[in-house]
Amino acid sequence: MTKAPPGEKKYKTRLYNPLTTPLHSLSDWGIGVGMYFSTLASMIVVFALAGLLNVKNMLYYASKEYDRDRFEEERGEFPLMNPLKYSTVCMTREWVVCVDCHESNSYWNNIFVDSYYGTAVNPVTGKTQILINRTTCAGAQVEQGIWNIVTLLFLIVGISLFVSYQNQVEVRLDEGKTSASDYSILVSNPPDDAVDPEEWREFFDGLLGELTGEKQQQVTLCTIALNNHRLLKNLVQRRKDLKLLKTLLSETCELSDMNDGAAVDAAVTLYMEQKREQDAKVNDGQPKSVFKQFAAFIFLPFSVLGKIVHFIRRKLGHLPTEPHQLWGRIQSITQSIRLMQEFEVYKASAVYVTFETEQAQRAALKALNAGRFEVWTNKRVLLEGFALFRRNFILDIHEADEPDTCRWCDLDSTGAERIIRRICSLVVTFGMTLLSILTLPLIRVHINTIFYSVILSTYNIIIPLVVQAMVSFEKHPDEGDKQQSLYINIALFRWINTVVVTDLTTPFLAKLGVETFDMMNSVNALLISEMVYSPILKFLDIGGIIQRHYHAPRAKTQELMHDNFHGGYYSMAERYTDFTKVLLLCIFYSPYYPIIFFFGVGILFVQFWTDKILLMRAWQTNPSIGPETSRFSRRYFTTAAIVIGAISAATVYANFPFTNLCNCPDGDDKCAVDVSQMYSNVTLLSGERLESVETSAVALKFCNQAKVGFPQDPEHQGFDNIWMTKSQEKLTTIYGWISFVLLVLFAAGLFGHRVTTFLLSLCKGIYEPSGFDQQKDFTDGIGVDSFAYVPQLKEPGFTFPLLACDISKIN
Repeated sequence: MTKAPPGEKKYKTRLYNPLTTPLHSLSDWGIGVGMYFSTLASMIVVFALAGLLNVKNMLYYASKEYDRDRFEEERGEFPLMNPLKYSTVCMTREWVVCVDCHESNSYWNNIFVDSYYGTAVNPVTGKTQILINRTTCAGAQVEQGIWNIVTLLFLIVGISLFVSYQNQVEVRLDEGKTSASDYSILVSNPPDDAVDPEEWREFFDGLLGELTGEKQQQVTLCTIALNNHRLLKNLVQRRKDLKLLKTLLSETCELSDMNDGAAVDAAVTLYMEQKREQDAKVNDGQPKSVFKQFAAFIFLPFSVLGKIVHFIRRKLGHLPTEPHQLWGRIQSITQSIRLMQEFEVYKASAVYVTFETEQAQRAALKALNAGRFEVWTNKRVLLEGFALFRRNFILDIHEADEPDTCRWCDLDSTGAERIIRRICSLVVTFGMTLLSILTLPLIRVHINTIFYSVILSTYNIIIPLVVQAMVSFEKHPDEGDKQQSLYINIALFRWINTVVVTDLTTPFLAKLGVETFDMMNSVNALLISEMVYSPILKFLDIGGIIQRHYHAPRAKTQELMHDNFHGGYYSMAERYTDFTKVLLLCIFYSPYYPIIFFFGVGILFVQFWTDKILLMRAWQTNPSIGPETSRFSRRYFTTAAIVIGAISAATVYANFPFTNLCNCPDGDDKCAVDVSQMYSNVTLLSGERLESVETSAVALKFCNQAKVGFPQDPEHQGFDNIWMTKSQEKLTTIYGWISFVLLVLFAAGLFGHRVTTFLLSLCKGIYEPSGFDQQKDFTDGIGVDSFAYVPQLKEPGFTFPLLACDISKIN
C-alpha cells in the first residue's frame, strides 16, 4: 500500500480502509501517528493480561468471605451485570461505641458519611455516647496485595518490553520513510549578517571536501530564516482583512483585484450608501411580527453577549465592523509594511541546509558536533579549524525537523520569551483545573454520579480545545516542541480532573461506601462514560456538523464555503494524554477495583477504532509529526503513571479499613466505660433518627488512619493507635518500600539522564546517528509530502499555506 501524492491522476487511487489498513501504513500520516496506534494496540494486550492476573482478587471481593451482607443481598444476580460486585465496596457494617469521636466529628459531618455517626444515651450510665457505623471487611491482606504487586511488576515488565519494541518501531518506521529531515541540518545560531545562501553552500561544500578529500557539490538547498516575524504577521493580517473585505463587498459588487485601491474605494462607498438606504427602509417599515418579537426575546441573552464580545474586540482593534473601517486598517497595515521593508534590516535567525545524500548530512553533523561551552564562548577546543564558519565562528547545529513542522515566525524568539509564555499557559491550566475541582463535587453530590461522569468527560474534551488555543500563543521553533507543551498542559488537567478529583473530594470514610455518590460508584460511572459517551461525542463532531450543514450553505463565496470543510483538528499530544489518562486511572484505582483493567481494555479498544476511523474519514491533514511526542510520553508520563499508581496502592492498603477507629490499648482509662449492646433513639448527623441500634461490646477510639507517611510503614501507627492486622502490616511494609524504590528509580532516570546528558554536552558534542543510510539521493525523490524547507504559514481561513519567500524560482 503506497500513499498517493496530492493531485495524483496517472494511477487509480482509493481511500484508506479503516478496517483493513495495517498498523505500519498509519505512519503515512507521520511516524508519531503510527506509533500512537501501535501504543494503543500493545496496551490493549497488556491490560487484558493484567486483568487476568487480578481474577483472584475479583473473586475474593465478590465472595462471602470478604463481604457477607453484600453476598447475601446479591445472591442469584448475574455477576457481570454488576461490576461493583468485584470491588472493595463494603456493605457489611456494625455499630460500635467510640469514646472520643465527639472531638473529631468533623470527619463524619458531611453528606457522604453523616449517616454513619450517631449519638444516643447509654441506658446503663445515662451518659450520651457516640456510635459509629464502621465497615468490617478485610480487603488489605497479604494475599490480595501480592496479586496487585504481581500486576504492578507485570505492568513494569510489559511496558519496558513495549518501550523497547517502540524504539525498534521508531527506527523501522524512520528507515522506511525517508524525508527531507534525513538530509538536512539546522543552524540555530547563524551570524546576523550571514544571509547569503551561496556563502553557506560554499562553506558546507568546503567542509565536506576537507573530510572526504574530494571537491564536489553536496549542498542541494539552503533556506535562511530572518527575524522578520513582525513583517510576516502584518502581511498575514493584511491578507486576512482583504479576504474579509472582499466577502463583505460581494453583496454589492465583485472585485477581481483587491490591490486596486481606486476600485476598492468605489466599492466601499457604494456599499455604505446601499446600507444607509436599507437602514432607512427598516426604520420606516412595519413593526415586527409577534413571532419575530418572541424570537428576539428568547435569543436576547445571546444577542447581548455577542454585542459585548464585538464591542471588546472592536475596542482592542481586532474587529472592524464596517467595510470603511476595515479598508482603513488595510491601508494602515500596508503603509507599515512598506516602512518595514524600506527601513528595517533583517538578520539571520536560522539556516536550513539540505544535502544531496544522508552520508553528507551525517558527516557534517559529526564534524560540527561541538560542546555547549564551545558554542557559548565561541572558543575552539575539540573542533577542527576548517569546521569554523568564516574561520572564526562556531555553529550550533542539529538534525532538522520535518519541513512542515517548522514554525517560521517563532524561530527568532528568545528562550526567556518562550519560558514566560509557557508559564502563563500553565497558570491558566491550573485555573481551569481548580474550577473543575470546585464544580465537579457539587454536581456529584447534589445531582448524581451519571451526570457527574458525563460533565467530567465533557470537560476532558472541551478543556483541551481551550488549552490548544492558549498554546498557539506560545513561541515554539517547531511543532514537536509545541506538542510537548500541549502534552504537559492537557495531561496536567486530565490527570487531575479524571483521576485525582474523585479521590480527593471523597471523604476518607466514604472510600468503601455503597451510596451512589461514593467513590467506587463514581469511578464506575466515569469508566462507562469514557467507554461510551466520550467516543460518541468525539465521533459526532458536533462543531463539524454545524460548519458543514449550517455555515457552509450560507457562505457568501466559494472560498468561504470551502473553509467549512477542512475537517476536525487533532494533535498527537492530545491523543497521547487520553491514553496516559486511562493508564493512570486503571493503575490508581486497581487496589479498590481489580476489574478496572478490563474496563481499560474496552476504553482503549474503542479509542483505537474511533481514532482510526476519524483519522481516515473526518480529521484534517496535519503536519507530519515525528516520534518526539511518543518518545516524550513513554519516557516521562507512562513511567510516572506507574509510579503514582504504586504509591496510591501502597497508601490504600495501609489505610484499610477506612474507619478512623482503633482498638484501645490495655490500661487506657479513657476506654474504661460501660458499653451497652442496645441503644434506642439514635440521632444521626444527617438528621435521621433510628429507633434502636445493636452494637458490639467493645469500645473503640478515634485514630487518623490517613497518616501513614512515606514510604508507608506500620510504624507510623504509633504504639497506641493500632488498626492494621499483622498481615496488613506485612503487606504495607512490602508495598511501601516497592513504591519508594520505584520513585527513586524514576527520579534517577528522569533527572539523572537529563543531568548526565547536559553535563556531557557541555564538554563535547553528543550527536550519534540513528538508523541506516538508505543510499538514496535527495533529488531522486524522497517522498510525496516533504521536499524542501520553504517558509510557509498555515493560517485558519486559508485553504493553502501562505508562502513567505520569493516564489519566482519555485516549481
